[in-house]
Amino acid sequence: MLKQIKEYQEEYGYKLKGIELALRYFYETLDNQPREGDGIGIVPFVYDEAKRHYIRQKAIRKSAEDPKNHKREEITLVIKKGIRKKRGLVDISTL
Repeated sequence: MLKQIKEYQEEYGYKLKGIELALRYFYETLDNQPREGDGIGIVPFVYDEAKRHYIRQKAIRKSAEDPKNHKREEITLVIKKGIRKKRGLVDISTL
């Protein structure tokens, strides 16, 4: 397993925390069962997907914590007064 970790760090440029999070994502989030003797060979296949998942989770958490970041759109309505026409008096007797 240490050989695989070293290989992933040198060949792919993966960080230890990234490898850990990729494994947590695969086994805990996706609910896959670990098999004995498999090592950590799944890491290159789920690393980028796990990275996107955790970045999305961080953005959601940040958005929920700070309501000041929410943008409000302000709309201003201008209502112009129309010119009223004066109507003459109506003679009821002509109706």
